[in-house]
Formats: sequence, C-alpha cells, structure tokens
Amino acid sequence: MTRNIQRLTLALLLTGATLAACGQVPQPFQPEEKSGNALLELRDRAGIVVQPVTSEAPASGTALAEAMAKRLRDLDIPATTSGGNRGSQRLAGRAAVRPVPGGREEILLYWELRDPDDRRAGFHTQRHEQAAGAWAASTPALLAELAEAAAPALAAMAQDPLVKAAAIPGFPDARLVILPLSGAPGDAAKSLPRALQAELAAAKLPVADRIGDGDLLILGDVAVGPAEAGLQTVSIRWSLVSAGDDRELGEIAQQNLVPAGSLDGPWGPVAAEVARAAASGLADLLGAAGKL
Repeated sequence: MTRNIQRLTLALLLTGATLAACGQVPQPFQPEEKSGNALLELRDRAGIVVQPVTSEAPASGTALAEAMAKRLRDLDIPATTSGGNRGSQRLAGRAAVRPVPGGREEILLYWELRDPDDRRAGFHTQRHEQAAGAWAASTPALLAELAEAAAPALAAMAQDPLVKAAAIPGFPDARLVILPLSGAPGDAAKSLPRALQAELAAAKLPVADRIGDGDLLILGDVAVGPAEAGLQTVSIRWSLVSAGDDRELGEIAQQNLVPAGSLDGPWGPVAAEVARAAASGLADLLGAAGKL
C-alpha cells in the first residue's frame, strides 16, 4: 500500500425492525434521511414479462422464469410470466450447462431486458456451479437461488433502463467489483454483496463480477462481538482497493448493536439497509479519491 487517500467512518442503524425487539437500544447512528430504495422507482410501472428461459431442459426454463418473476415482485418490481401490455418490458433468458472437474456442472445464464419498442435495455450474465444433473432436476431451491442472485441487477435495469452507468471520476475505466466477505454470519456472505451490488447499480455506478486490471475492489469484513445482556456488536468494514497496484484508497466502517444471534440466519431486509448506507459511504469515498 503506497498511499492512503482518505478514511471515512460511517455508522448506521442496521435495522429498526430487528432492534425494536430489544426495547430502548441506543440509536446514535440512524441515518437522518429516510429516502426510498431507488430500486422501487420503476419508471412506467407497466412491469416486466419474464419469458421462459431457453435451454436444453424446457421445463427448467419455464420454472426459472416463474422463480424470477416472483423474486422481482419481492423487490417491488411488477413482474409476470404472462400477459403484459404495450408498455411492458420483456425479460428473456438463455441457459447453457457445461461439465466442470469433480463431477460437477456450471450453469451459464444470460439475461436480456428489452424495452416496449423491443430495443435492448440491458443485460446480465451469471455463472453457478453445482452437482452434475442439478439443472435437469431444477429443484425449487436451486431456481430460487439463481433468481435471487440475478434479480437485484435486473431490478436496477428496470428502474430506468435508458440511463447508463457513469464513469467514476478519477477512474474513467474502472468498474467496482465486490469480493467475497470474510467473517460473515448467517447468509450475509451471499445476501450482503448482492444487496450492495444492487445499490451501486441503482446509483449508476459501473459494477462487474470479474476483475480487470483497472478495476476497484470492494473488500468487506464482518465482525460480531460476544453476547452481553442479550445484545451483540456487529461491525462491518469496507475497504476500497485498486486492482492494478493493490493501493488502498480508503475504508468506511459500520457498527451497531443487535439482539444476540439475530443475524445468524437470513439477513433479509437488514442486508438492504446495510447495503444502502454502505453504497452512500462508498460513493463519498470514490468522490474524494477521484479528486486526488
């Protein structure tokens, strides 16, 4: 590390719903502005028609389309696998499966969102590795996992597909890549990066799944303190690092008290709240770094 540009500290209330169960917990870090999630601001509310995913297993493609429509509705994006109207966007998917070492297979999925005039509004690719034969079987759990992984990025496109991601000031060719979290309890290793990626995409920041030489890496670390009087301290630290030279550009930190053990399972809306505040802090950090 050759230069430390700036260190920002951001503390937040992880979730009002979680803390409410504990009564009067100190809340010194609650964000002043309670703005709505940008992902909920669908441009024309005509919704999305999710078409059956094309693949060598047609039944799997139909079931995945249903799972995706459900997950988009969970994100407050009107979505269906039938009907629609002249203002509806259409989401098409293509799937391919290939064997990988160890008796496993990799599902390659390409999603394309088209506007009401049949112009491409955006696309998203994903890869998922599992045991051989899983795609042919297409259990509800697998389809839900595939839909959950891709839906935030697709929801961000639906919010306003005509607005392109802007270049990061000072880093015109860089994209943001979120690396796997360390120390994350419950399902945070999956839910928190997905939620953060969705928030960054909704803010029109360029994000990517694979690392290029000029990209900026987001490293996250979660630490949970010991239980005391039914509460635990949860601390999350995000570092921003240049992939080309391993230069650390700065970091932000989040911390608060939660009921002991409350984050050992699904994070649910907590992930969205943490990601929203983290994205805001990272945007401030990027702005400061771009000026130096």
